[in-house]
Amino acid sequence: MKNWRLTPFSICFVRFKILFLFFAVFLVFPVLGQRGVEMTERFVKSISAKINVNTLANFGVENISDRETMILQPLDYRIDSIIQHLVFPIFSTPERPQRAFGYSFSGTGSNTRVTEERIYTYHVMNGDFSGQQSRRLLDYNQNRQLLSERLEELQSDSWVEVERIEYAYNQNGHLVSLKEFFHTDFSVGDSISYRYNADGLIESVDFYEKLGTFRNWSRFLSITNVTYENRNETAVEIGVSDGSGGIQTLMRLVDLEWDLGYYPIVDGFVSLIVPSYSPKLFGNAKITYPSKVTIEDYVGGNWYTRSKSEFVGQTGNVYALNEAYASGSIGAPLTDSIFLYLHENSSGDFYYVFAEVYDTSGTTMVPYFKDSIVHDAFGNEALYRSSFFDIDNQRFVTTLKEERGFSYGVNNAITEIDYSHYERGFWETNFRFELFGFNKISTESILRSNACKVYPNPANEFIQIDSAYENDQSYKIMGMDGKVMKSGKTQRGFIYLEGLPSGLYILHLENGLRKKVVVKN
Repeated sequence: MKNWRLTPFSICFVRFKILFLFFAVFLVFPVLGQRGVEMTERFVKSISAKINVNTLANFGVENISDRETMILQPLDYRIDSIIQHLVFPIFSTPERPQRAFGYSFSGTGSNTRVTEERIYTYHVMNGDFSGQQSRRLLDYNQNRQLLSERLEELQSDSWVEVERIEYAYNQNGHLVSLKEFFHTDFSVGDSISYRYNADGLIESVDFYEKLGTFRNWSRFLSITNVTYENRNETAVEIGVSDGSGGIQTLMRLVDLEWDLGYYPIVDGFVSLIVPSYSPKLFGNAKITYPSKVTIEDYVGGNWYTRSKSEFVGQTGNVYALNEAYASGSIGAPLTDSIFLYLHENSSGDFYYVFAEVYDTSGTTMVPYFKDSIVHDAFGNEALYRSSFFDIDNQRFVTTLKEERGFSYGVNNAITEIDYSHYERGFWETNFRFELFGFNKISTESILRSNACKVYPNPANEFIQIDSAYENDQSYKIMGMDGKVMKSGKTQRGFIYLEGLPSGLYILHLENGLRKKVVVKN
C-alpha cells in the first residue's frame, strides 16, 4: 500500500477520515459540485505530499488533454534540444532512443521566451527522428506575457490544432482569466478567473467548465475570502457548486503564519489544473511549512476544527512543529498529535523531515515517516526520497524515490541526466536525457519579481537588502517566539542591528519576503 504522507498542513487527514468526509460530500453535492470536491481532495493530497515534487512520470504538464511536453515558459534554462532514451536497468536489453524535443526562442537574457516546442518520435525502422509528432506554438503580448498556447498535431501532412490555451491580463499586468479549449470543435474546456484587491493580491478565484457547443460555462469551485499579512495568505476559504449556480462552502484554512518559509496557497491550488511551465527535468522538490495553521470543515452550517498546527521550538538547525488533530468523527476533540522535525542546511533550506507519533499505549514516541532531499555539488537535485516506518518490522520502507545523475561539460553546462523514478515497490521509469545547447538564463518569473538577497548572514552590525524595490521599504525583525524585536524602514537598503542580542530572527520585508537571519555579536 502506498504510504500516505503528511504535513503540519494536513496531518489530521487520516486516511479513513478523508474517505468518510468526501464520501459524505459526494452524497450531498450534485454532479457539478463533485468535480469541485475532487479538486479539493487533490489539493489536500498535494499539501499532504509535504515536498512539492514534480516527477517525470507523465513528462511535465498534466493538463486536461495530457499532452506530452518537457519545458515551456518561463524558462530557468534555455535548451536547444533534448533526446530522451528509454533505459532497461534490470534486463540486458540496451537502451533505445524514444523521443526528441526541439525549441525555438525569441529575446535574450531575462526576456528570453520559447516560441515553439517541436516533439519527434523515434522510428526504429528508419533509425532516426524523422517523424515530427506535434508542436506547441506560443504567442506573447508587448509585455512579454503569454497570450496563447496552441497545440498542433500532424495529420495527413497538415497541421491540425487540437488544443488551445488563452490568457488575459488587466491594466496592471495581472492575469485575470485563463481558458483552455480542446475537443474537435473546441466546445469543451476549462476556465479560471481571478479578482484582485487594492494591493494587487488575489482576492478570489473561480473555476468553470464547458461541456459542449450548446452549454454555458458552469462554475464548479471557488476560492474566496483570501486575506493577507505582509502579502502572505493568512486565510483561504474553499467552496463547491451547489448545482443551481451558487457555491456551497466546504472548508477553510485560517490563522496561517509563515515564519518557516512561504509558498502561495492559492497558486498551489490553481496549479492542479493549470499547466506548470517550470522545467521538471531537473527536479524542484522543496520543503516549505507554515509555522501555524488551523484547518476547518463546514458541515451543517457550522465550522468544525479538523486540526491545528504550530511551531513549538528550535534546537540548533532543527525546527519542531506539533499538530493536534481529531481522529474521530467530524467535531471530535483534537486529542491526537504528530510531531515533525525540520532540518535546515547552511543555505537556510529544509532538506530533511522526520515525524513521530505516540504508539498505541499513548506514552512512547515511535517513528512515522521521513523525507529527504540531496543536491549535488552544483546545486541540482540528485535525490528525493520518502519513507514510512513499518512498525511490524521496525524499519523504514521507501515509498517514493527519484534519482538524477547529472553529467557536466564546458562551463558546468549539463550534458546528460540519468533519471529513475521508484514507487509502489519497483522502478517505474528509467530514462537518459541528452541535452544540447544548455544555458541557464538566471531569471525570475513575474510572480517572484520581488525576491531579494539579504547579506551578510550571519550578520553583526548590519544587513543589506539587494531588492527589485528601488525605494526603501518597511521591515520587522521578529524573534522565534513571535515578538517584534526591531522595526522601521531600510536606509538605502541597509538595516542596522544595534541592540539585537545574538540569536536567530525572522526578517519581514514590505515586499512579502521572510528570511531567517542569524545575528552574531
